[in-house]
Amino acid sequence: GVDGVAQSQTVDAHNSHFNYVHGNGRQVNNEIHGNQINNINQYHQDLANARENLAEWLSPLNFPQRQSNVNEIRQEGTGNWVLDDERFKEWKTGDVKTLWCPGIPGAGKTVLASYIIDHLAKQHNRDNDNVAVLYFYCNHKDQSTQTVYNLVASLLKQLVQDFTPTFERVKTEYKSH
Repeated sequence: GVDGVAQSQTVDAHNSHFNYVHGNGRQVNNEIHGNQINNINQYHQDLANARENLAEWLSPLNFPQRQSNVNEIRQEGTGNWVLDDERFKEWKTGDVKTLWCPGIPGAGKTVLASYIIDHLAKQHNRDNDNVAVLYFYCNHKDQSTQTVYNLVASLLKQLVQDFTPTFERVKTEYKSH
């Protein structure tokens, strides 16, 4: 009798103590885990901010935004034909170094270029290789898109935004300025 009650009370006390310690341990673990997640999120946010500051320092031109704007107005199916064109195939394989797309203003050169850029970006993203698809859009109404300095800086900006090794190298130079 009495020994059984005492043992039962002791077991209950141990269970209660175990549950208390286990619960507190779980709470501490959750707090540590939560802090780690917050620290990781903060690190990624700081890295994104640094990358954006560096990109803006390199060039005010935003050709990816221009690309996005052109994509919004492009009609489905526009440009499909270009992928089968021999001139495009020769350019893509490297047999020809320049893909020339002449035309009068409003003929659709920008939309066609946008289609090609998307095609190449999707292909290289899908192939998961280390190929950068970089581009710029010249505009006869905007002199800033016509200087060699701004065009090269905008290409470097795209590399910084998309490729961590380039970001790390340029970040060192940025910090010294």
